Amino acid sequence: MFVEHTHFNLKRTLFLVLTVLMFQRSFGTTCYSCIVVSDQKTIDKADLNLRVTDKIKGKIVDESKVAISGAAITEVNTSNTAITNSSGEFEFSCLDYKSKTAAAQKNFIAVKLASDSIASQKVKDRNLPAAWQQGFLDIHFIETGRGNASFMVFPDGTTMLLDAGDLQTEEFYKKNSPLKVSPALPTDKKRPGEWIAAYIAQIMPKNRALTIDYAMITHFHQDHYGSVNAQTPYTANGAYQLSGIADVGTQIPIHKLLDRGFDYPVDLHTYYSKDATFTNYVKFIKEQEKRKDFIHEALKAGSNSQIGLLIQPKSYPDFSVRNIKAGNKVWSGIDEQIVNCFSDSDMPQKGFNENPLSNAIKITYGAFTYYSGGDNTGYEGLGYPGRKNVEPAIAKAAGRVTAMSLNHHGNRDANNRDFIEALSPEVVVQQSWCSDQPGQELAFRLVEKNSRGDSIKVFNTHMLPETRIYLGGWITKAFKV
Repeated sequence: MFVEHTHFNLKRTLFLVLTVLMFQRSFGTTCYSCIVVSDQKTIDKADLNLRVTDKIKGKIVDESKVAISGAAITEVNTSNTAITNSSGEFEFSCLDYKSKTAAAQKNFIAVKLASDSIASQKVKDRNLPAAWQQGFLDIHFIETGRGNASFMVFPDGTTMLLDAGDLQTEEFYKKNSPLKVSPALPTDKKRPGEWIAAYIAQIMPKNRALTIDYAMITHFHQDHYGSVNAQTPYTANGAYQLSGIADVGTQIPIHKLLDRGFDYPVDLHTYYSKDATFTNYVKFIKEQEKRKDFIHEALKAGSNSQIGLLIQPKSYPDFSVRNIKAGNKVWSGIDEQIVNCFSDSDMPQKGFNENPLSNAIKITYGAFTYYSGGDNTGYEGLGYPGRKNVEPAIAKAAGRVTAMSLNHHGNRDANNRDFIEALSPEVVVQQSWCSDQPGQELAFRLVEKNSRGDSIKVFNTHMLPETRIYLGGWITKAFKV
């Protein structure tokens, strides 16, 4: 299953579509709903004409006119006509938009949900969402079942990859049984890095060469940058092994690679000298540095210039990427000044945890804001000296956002109540791969209303059956899977 943000332009009104693609048998039955999110406090009597098309057979299977008004986030339905004898692959589109007020002509976010009504699924070849268009911000969440990966196309066509996980399931089960890991998605015929690269190649802007302008690794854990063992294949020249970001970067050139740096809380070259994955990552960087157009940097907390538009920056002055956090440094909220979210002495020199050292960024495009912060945590206890509650400092720097990716896959040690209330997201995406994601207490918080008084729309990239059991039906119904 892939989860993506795609976009379409309609009468100069910006729509952002979050697509959850479900692969069904040909005898499947599907109903559709659409969540419309406005950057305005209210929507005054707007009408949407919605259409569902069978993408394989090329025929319209449902068409509805929907009136929306009042709340800034409004969930609406099509006619909910049962769709039978279909190919199982559908396209959801907005044919027309009419509003009686000029204010409502501003930015909207349309979130599409395809609800699967049958238990059995199979992967099919499919057409991709509508191609990126100039002036749009696309955020694609790529679910491989082995960790985080999201790909972004900025308004001028600049591209960015955020993490490229490739978890070793056998190693995980030895340490964490009886927890379950998601199946390899969409299949195990390719490595996760191969799936990520293949997906990027297909949705790359048509006017761009196949390249990733920015790639950022939030921290050095397998489910965010890869993992290697004796069975992991090597490059043709034997320079390094192919997993995670090294796998993606071998197939698609990366211009600037960002991570949290190698010097905190200790010299990582020494500390991780026996870690095969970290040493492989260093080998990958050294091999890429043979290219004149390759840059490797540590993310600079507080900066709003390290990541930016490369093609037409002057055309989109209301677009920016702010580096919220790197290591124990967090943006102060003033210029590019930074502060510590915990002291150096509070982080153990041995046995430290990578998660609270994760990078975090905030993307702003007009009224739309998006936060992503790797595995940053919001809990610490005496039994877990490496865990730190860094979320208060992040929340102060980030402020309210329109949408966010949950910290630490939605685990129970992250996204505490104060953090969720401070960011007050309208839309949340949970990039999950394990049966304990999300934690039950977090799931409960997410089905409550945000500090604006609106219900949070929560999307989960993959929810295992075991997760559904311990969460319970009344909570899982609130998650869009």
